[in-house]
Amino acid sequence: VRISSREWLAVVALLLLAFALRTIDLTRVPPGLHNDEVVAAKLAERVMNGDILLFYPDDTGSEPLHYFVSGLVMRLWGSSVWALRWTSVILSLMAACVIWALARRLFGPLVALVALGGFAATFWTVQFGRIVSPVVIMVPLVSLSAYLFWRGRDSRGRREWLCYTLSGVSLGAAILAYTAPRIIPVVFVIFGLYAALTQRAQW
Repeated sequence: VRISSREWLAVVALLLLAFALRTIDLTRVPPGLHNDEVVAAKLAERVMNGDILLFYPDDTGSEPLHYFVSGLVMRLWGSSVWALRWTSVILSLMAACVIWALARRLFGPLVALVALGGFAATFWTVQFGRIVSPVVIMVPLVSLSAYLFWRGRDSRGRREWLCYTLSGVSLGAAILAYTAPRIIPVVFVIFGLYAALTQRAQW
């Protein structure tokens, strides 16, 4: 679907707003590192030093994907509060882009811009885009899984199965990133049951 220049301008403006809200005075707001950030920093440093596990028992247990990404960023830019929080900035902006694409495919341009604007400026999304937390990596991966699933549903042939496969990979990565996405496969199963009952030809 063609995107008008006016819509692109709105998207870029909202992404710039999201970027500004997540980066201004990044190392001092919020002040200091809270306990979850300290745990994340230690695990990211372990990854940076080559301690690669599929599950870390620290802090009642942690999935590893966020720390893999944080460790890579710290290896590139050094072990600092800025490098740690910059990881969250990047992931939060990626989430904003995927949420816009998903909302646009499902509900059209206007709803997509409202969703993007809400994600760009809402307190909690800004907050988590500025602190070190594995929650941040969950959002783009789960949203990408939903987007690719819907692309597959609207496609045919090889592209259909490629989209479904990548949707599953994204969901698997989300489960490897945080505990909460373990419930997301249930959503896909429920949708499959709904499709079997109401849209049998497509199911």
